[in-house]
Amino acid sequence: MSDSPHCMRCGKTPSKIAEYAFPAKDFGISRDEYVRREEGTYNPDNNLFACTDCYTELGCPSSPTRRGWRAGDPIVGTLR
Repeated sequence: MSDSPHCMRCGKTPSKIAEYAFPAKDFGISRDEYVRREEGTYNPDNNLFACTDCYTELGCPSSPTRRGWRAGDPIVGTLR
């Protein structure tokens, strides 16, 4: 199993998601590292995140906690 973060729903790694290419390059880091540092849904406890397409499909979940919703958290508040 890879140590790359992956989307909790579709299973894609950051290297397979185009939207991370340019910002990662701008920061001078890998796409994996970009997700770990900058992706708001990234959960370091399970190495999961929600890509934009899947996050939207999930209804853009939110959380009342200060840290916000992270992949693997219960989905309680959505835009649906």
